[in-house]
Amino acid sequence: MTSRFESARVARVLACCAAVLMLASCSEGEKTTTVRESAVVGTWETSSGGHIALRRDRTFDVVDVDWNVTLNEESCPDGDAKGSWGFWAEEGESGQTVVLSSTATSGDAVGLRFENPTGARCTLTLTVVDNGDALCAAEDMDTVCGLDVRFTRTGRDV
Repeated sequence: MTSRFESARVARVLACCAAVLMLASCSEGEKTTTVRESAVVGTWETSSGGHIALRRDRTFDVVDVDWNVTLNEESCPDGDAKGSWGFWAEEGESGQTVVLSSTATSGDAVGLRFENPTGARCTLTLTVVDNGDALCAAEDMDTVCGLDVRFTRTGRDV
């Protein structure tokens, strides 16, 4: 027979475990870092050997990166691709609108707008993490590291 003190103790332990699980599920897991343009311009590499070069003129080239993303029934280009980039930035008086800016000089997330020969529009986000030492990819700018693609810097000034 279980005493009422043991039952109360078990209930407290279960409540504590539930609280820990709820807090863990709310955690983003990755801390973003706001950086200047010079901190993202350069070449970056994935663990599987893919590369991205982010240039000062706001263009990029991707070599051998598989994003494995389909947006609006259109695939983002895997393998080799190119396009333009900018920081996601708030716009307007209230700051409620976020746009891919061609003029913002700093931010914690870079938007990649792919050139696609099929005419499909594909924009992905690279979030600045690990104190600026890594960029991780996501389909949505509100999601940190939503895709299994992470880049680390290999060179500067391209």
